[in-house]
Amino acid sequence: MPILVISDIHANLTALEAVIRDAGPVDKVWCLGDLVGYGPDPNECIARVRGLPDVTCLIGNHDAAALGQIEIEAFNTEARLSVQWTQGALTEEVRLFLRVFQTG
Repeated sequence: MPILVISDIHANLTALEAVIRDAGPVDKVWCLGDLVGYGPDPNECIARVRGLPDVTCLIGNHDAAALGQIEIEAFNTEARLSVQWTQGALTEEVRLFLRVFQTG
């Protein structure tokens, strides 16, 4: 049973697509967090991951920060700016996915 393990996607759809393509067919996907942060495609990355087979996701610190679940003062300047941008960019559907589907 092939399992794809992904982590720290940080909203980079181009890189995510390359990893999925190179992995080939898999039966399960384990996502170890940080689907969002830094990159320009948070909604698209989450939609792509949601469509993968038998997905289990953990919530990362950037995911939690984008939902307002953790304070961002400890983040460096670039990370704080990224979180703030991501908070405004996330669709309600994506917010729900991050809240309900992921465990942490």
